[in-house]
Amino acid sequence: MAIKPKPPPYPKPPRPPAEPPRPQPSLLSTTIRQIEFELHKAQHGLGMPYDAERVARLRNMLREARKRKLSGRLAAKRGQPNVER
Repeated sequence: MAIKPKPPPYPKPPRPPAEPPRPQPSLLSTTIRQIEFELHKAQHGLGMPYDAERVARLRNMLREARKRKLSGRLAAKRGQPNVER
């Protein structure tokens, strides 16, 4: 003879509505953050000697990434297809 579980003495509360999914940051935004972090590490040392050439390279990379992001947003605003995100 199997024992049946007792039902709960009260009804279960309704579930809250699910939140809409948050927009994912674009790949370019993530890349910009990574470059910013690398630049910060290169500028402030963090265990490594200061390398002016590396700092200059990272600054140029950051400038170019920001230009690409801005041009992509402007193209989207004009209704043109965006090649890079």
